Amino acid sequence: MLSLRLDPDLERLLERDVDDLARYNILRYLHDNPEIRGDVAFFADHLGLRALDRVEEALDALARCGLLAKLQSDVGHAHRYRLSGDPAAVRAVDGLYQLSS
Repeated sequence: MLSLRLDPDLERLLERDVDDLARYNILRYLHDNPEIRGDVAFFADHLGLRALDRVEEALDALARCGLLAKLQSDVGHAHRYRLSGDPAAVRAVDGLYQLSS
């Protein structure tokens, strides 16, 4: 049996903040495309996610925990999201990405 020892901070992140596939896929996409800023519809379309309310919930949860930045849109009341510029958040997302490689 293979036993993996995760960094405790990474393990907490997976248990608390990145606890579903939609959140993980959003972070993976932004890790690969760090210049991207998109709204709920953008992420739903690019990641093949159908339920917009679930996508918005995932984006908001990732913003609340500091992994994403939530930006006010220039148009209307929609928000755009991008990967956080916080060094600790960047390291956490890099750590998650390393797990998938």
